[in-house]
Amino acid sequence: MVTKIVRIKKVLPILAIPFLLGVKCNKDDTSPCRNATYGFSVSGIFSPQRENYAVGDTIYYYSSFPVKLWDPTFNREIDYSNSVGIGGTFNFAKIDSANRKSNYSLQDFFAKSIVGGVIPRNDSTGISYDYQAGVDSFKVTIAIKLLSKGLYYFAVTDLSSRGIRGQNCTNAGFTMSIVNSNKNLHLFENGMGRTPDALLSPNIFCFRVR
Repeated sequence: MVTKIVRIKKVLPILAIPFLLGVKCNKDDTSPCRNATYGFSVSGIFSPQRENYAVGDTIYYYSSFPVKLWDPTFNREIDYSNSVGIGGTFNFAKIDSANRKSNYSLQDFFAKSIVGGVIPRNDSTGISYDYQAGVDSFKVTIAIKLLSKGLYYFAVTDLSSRGIRGQNCTNAGFTMSIVNSNKNLHLFENGMGRTPDALLSPNIFCFRVR
């Protein structure tokens, strides 16, 4: 599905998808607990990895992880293959160097799903995306075409799932890390006048469109 392009003028926070808490469970659904029962670590990567791009270029976001995941709290592998769904949010920000701030800039990009699903958020602050479930892994690929010049960063949130079908209190949080060898964080520091904090820096990729 192709995202809608929306003009937004707010400073960018990283926003997580809210998952509604259910009250009962059947074989095709799940009733999550208020706090995530499981916690996993996953990753994503942007390609091609560069500092500078041209208008018209396309950046691809790839993320994949196995259906069986290690939970350090329970110290065991959890089979999450029958999940009701796993998703997160993806925000696009343009850095305003003159005013040392960032603004939503969806109008500067055209995003579509290659693998998985992409939809605009109801609050128009970015896109929500979900993973395609396979036999052995969950996958998502998003193609993002660059439409305008500027200094930007992509911000990918941690993921959430309401749980495993037919099993209550199996909801999970997925800590996301962007694993590009160079995320060009110096562009953020130069444009914003500060380094990205410990919560933001693992989840962003910075670049310039000329």
